[in-house]
Amino acid sequence: NQSYFAAGVASICESNILRQVKPRMNLAAGLLMMMLRHILMKEVVRMTCDLQSNLDLMKEIEKEKTVSVKTPSIF
Repeated sequence: NQSYFAAGVASICESNILRQVKPRMNLAAGLLMMMLRHILMKEVVRMTCDLQSNLDLMKEIEKEKTVSVKTPSIF
């Protein structure tokens, strides 16, 4: 019957397409994950640098407050 033949051909074609597409999809997903990981790591590094800068600034402000309290005012 022609419909069985068409179904068989369709099944073979589908199988061949999946065999070709799946590795490409896996590669694309892997590349996407690598890119996301890279972007996230850059963001974590940037945020860590910002936090360190803020911490350094807070220490400097605290040091200035301590010095100004210890230094008597003439006026």
